Amino acid sequence: MQEVFRTQDIAEIALVKSLFQSANITFFVFGEELNAMIGGFVGDNMSACRFMVLEDAADDALAVLVDAGFIEGDDE
Repeated sequence: MQEVFRTQDIAEIALVKSLFQSANITFFVFGEELNAMIGGFVGDNMSACRFMVLEDAADDALAVLVDAGFIEGDDE
């Protein structure tokens, strides 16, 4: 699995989940329960939710995130 996005914002978590589901991208969110319990009270790396996708879906997931404005795409 490959990490494609990381956030502590509960609204972003819900939106990214919805976007990936709509695009039929299989994903897993690591740390969602920890983020719900402690949120931003500790450093970003400890409580941030990490969106993980299968290696072969990473490009599609990144394209969805770029289209939604969550990350910047590579200008070629």
